[in-house]
Amino acid sequence: MNFLKNDTAGNVTLEVWVYDYFDTDTYPSGEVEIIDKATGEVVGRIPSIESKKTNVTLSIDKIGEYELSIEYKGSQYHNPVNNTETITVVGRSSETQATIENNTYGNTSITVTVKDPETKQIIANAPITITLPNGTNINSNTGNTGTINIPVDIPVGPNTITVEFNGDDTYNTSTKSIDTTILQRQSETTATITNSSIRNVTVNVTVHDKTTGTIISSGEVEILDNNGNTVGTGSIDTTGLAIITTNINSKDITELIVNYLGNTNYTSSTYTINDLAVTGRLSDINYTVNNNTYNNISINVTVIDPITNTAVPDAPITITYPDGTTETVTTDNNGNYTITHDMPVGENTITVEFTGTDEYNSTTKTYTFTVDMRES
Repeated sequence: MNFLKNDTAGNVTLEVWVYDYFDTDTYPSGEVEIIDKATGEVVGRIPSIESKKTNVTLSIDKIGEYELSIEYKGSQYHNPVNNTETITVVGRSSETQATIENNTYGNTSITVTVKDPETKQIIANAPITITLPNGTNINSNTGNTGTINIPVDIPVGPNTITVEFNGDDTYNTSTKSIDTTILQRQSETTATITNSSIRNVTVNVTVHDKTTGTIISSGEVEILDNNGNTVGTGSIDTTGLAIITTNINSKDITELIVNYLGNTNYTSSTYTINDLAVTGRLSDINYTVNNNTYNNISINVTVIDPITNTAVPDAPITITYPDGTTETVTTDNNGNYTITHDMPVGENTITVEFTGTDEYNSTTKTYTFTVDMRES
């Protein structure tokens, strides 16, 4: 007569009864072997019977159904006897432990350990499945050490990750869910002035990952002046660069605050340009002789922006004539002024100076032309 006292793999315990057939209160001497009939392996033994019933822990550590032969070997006074028992062995409990090692986007990993909760022993080579928030499964195992660290790609924000020990020949499955919030990576912004001219102040903005130095290829940028006004906006391109031409129209602007506004995976960051010196725009003067006849002179002078090829209206100019006299005038709304000053017959030289404005630098041009006699 035998009773299964514990059916758990690795701790299978059988209560074996051996007693005298005619006197059930006595027990014979001798040895008992318990044999797995499928393999012929001895999985338990009572070397010397010392009681009518004995608990024997069997060397069965795998889940399944077993047919056992319990064999009393006999003694000087008792014949050998055996009987057969079929038992079902169930898995041991397991405990899956999982922790997030780094909750920064792009640098997140999970450390997984599977243990026997009763013995506290780590289970080596435990097959596991990690289920990410998007439903992707990562299959792995804990290796010889029983602990593994696995990098995982998890989006920024609150997430739930499930780690499941899939069970094995000895242990039942177990699951661990982890709630974590993944943080954005830090960005780093730099900016340089590539053109400091009024209305054409241009800023090159680059953004990198502060830790790795790799480029960040998306996100918006705004530029503020030292008065807090927005003077330019732009977008980071795939090379990590934004080229932004501002609308600065004053030399009083000496500082720019460049704000990268971040994106899904990266934090915002700021760079300050505090040595800005806004310069005037280039200017040029064109002239056209409409009439070079004595006492009927007509010369058109136009002040222009040579970059945009547009006229500069209301431009103050000073004209110096061949006789040394000067005249200070202002161009019209189209940037033009017509000179009608009398000059002598022959070669003449005049100097036209645009004296500049808050927006434009000054420039000077000298023109030589011939005044013809009038017809008689």
